[in-house]
Amino acid sequence: GRYSEAGAAYEKALEAHATIKRKEEEGEEGEGSIGTTMEAVIRHNLGLVQSRLGREDEAMEEFRVALSIKKELCGESHPETARTHNAMGALHGQRGDKGTALAHFREALRIYREHALESIDDDDPNVSNALRNIKLLENSERKQGGNF
Repeated sequence: GRYSEAGAAYEKALEAHATIKRKEEEGEEGEGSIGTTMEAVIRHNLGLVQSRLGREDEAMEEFRVALSIKKELCGESHPETARTHNAMGALHGQRGDKGTALAHFREALRIYREHALESIDDDDPNVSNALRNIKLLENSERKQGGNF
């Protein structure tokens, strides 16, 4: 893909966000907290791009900031918060930190189950994805003979 171009576009979006936020702080017309919500989405997506480009440290920092904003604005149990937990779990797993990865995947699963249309519906795509991620990590750990 064209991840470098996508990364540049997200960087521009963050610059635009900074302008919006500055205008809000100066009391000009603005969109309220949507600027900060947008920052969380941009940072999450930039983290995905950074991860694809092999820039794991930069990706993790973007995910950390996105998660912090989402928790503050949306709450601990919002599906957007779960989305970033899932991405962080994938990155930790990629780095070999399976225990932390599993913790993020389990938190995403908890949140997705809470928001599934039926309370015990493991057919929900988000629930299924989180369960798959957990099983992959657990199977990988078993093959290596370790424990979390």
